[in-house]
Amino acid sequence: DLMARALADGTAALPLVVPAEPETPLGSSTAESIRAGIDAAIPGATRELIARLVPLLGLDTRVVATGTGGGALAARVAEIRAYDPFLTLWGVYAAAAKSDGSQ
Repeated sequence: DLMARALADGTAALPLVVPAEPETPLGSSTAESIRAGIDAAIPGATRELIARLVPLLGLDTRVVATGTGGGALAARVAEIRAYDPFLTLWGVYAAAAKSDGSQ
């Protein structure tokens, strides 16, 4: 949604599209082409980021997706080993518990 809004807001002629899985990677209209590009960009950028980080962090690095779209992303990116929708909240909880001395 953020990518679609950025394209529409940052250009004079591109329409705002509702992101959705495209029927084909080749759109037959501007809106379909934008959808296809957005659909490919997120998993592609995720794979690229993982490929750059693993050599720095080690081959045993465990990649975990989280958040609202994390499950769908994990289904499309083989390098993601797990999905935890609440991982960020668990981290906040652990930090808060550590700071107040309860754990």
